Amino acid sequence: MWVLGSISCILLSFLNQFFWYRREPLVISAISAQIAVVPLGRLMAAKITDRVFLQGSKWEFTLNPGPFNVKEHVLITIFANAGAGSVYAIHIITVVKAYYMKNMTFFVSFIVMVTTQVLGFGWAGIFRKYLVEPAAMWWPANLVQVSLFRALHEKEERTKGGLTRTQFFLRAFVCNFAYYVFPGYLFQMLTSLSWVCWFFPSSVMAQQIGSGLHGLGIGAIGLDWSTISSYLGSPLTSPWSVLTPNSLRSTHHFLTSSKKIMNSQNELSQKLKPNAHS
Repeated sequence: MWVLGSISCILLSFLNQFFWYRREPLVISAISAQIAVVPLGRLMAAKITDRVFLQGSKWEFTLNPGPFNVKEHVLITIFANAGAGSVYAIHIITVVKAYYMKNMTFFVSFIVMVTTQVLGFGWAGIFRKYLVEPAAMWWPANLVQVSLFRALHEKEERTKGGLTRTQFFLRAFVCNFAYYVFPGYLFQMLTSLSWVCWFFPSSVMAQQIGSGLHGLGIGAIGLDWSTISSYLGSPLTSPWSVLTPNSLRSTHHFLTSSKKIMNSQNELSQKLKPNAHS
């Protein structure tokens, strides 16, 4: 459990942070590690020796405590979840270096990232009584992982004319992979479809407003799954009551931010405008 959990946490934290700088961030969720560790865990349980070291003392231990079970699987997934998210403080370091052209030492950058991450875990522990323990505080994204745990560990008989959980998962996995091949490799134009640019192909303003790759993306439609789930998460894991407020909040944030930026630019241009009487 410790080996697979640590490896999952390190790999996901590195890969997600590495891909975060893409135009459409490629997010490798903890579900990927949740699936990958099943054959690895069963292989380690079958091949690693079950010899007990320091037997008879209070320090005795074994490298193979038994068959790979759902408890170990859940703990490994918790490890993976801890490293699956991007470090928010990395945006501060990126802006300082790329925009302000300032240099931050490794020690200062490391302290900023660690303190902000530990602060998040601390707040989660403080509000555990209100956000975790009550049965009403359920989190939709976790239901996917719970269903996957049941599909991988529970045994069930196939109903007549139906599918088992494992069979349904494999078919959904193949369909998901086939869907991603088209916008990802074969026909990358599907990543962003802008009807505004189609109607006004020679207009620079239309390109700035409607282009999803080089403009504001107003009216653009993206069929690439990484584009759909990059910021608001997968729409398949959350109910409509959760997606609607998030979409409205994102739209409101975009409109208010754009208005503030335009007002600040107008004020700056007025200040920089030469005085006609001078």
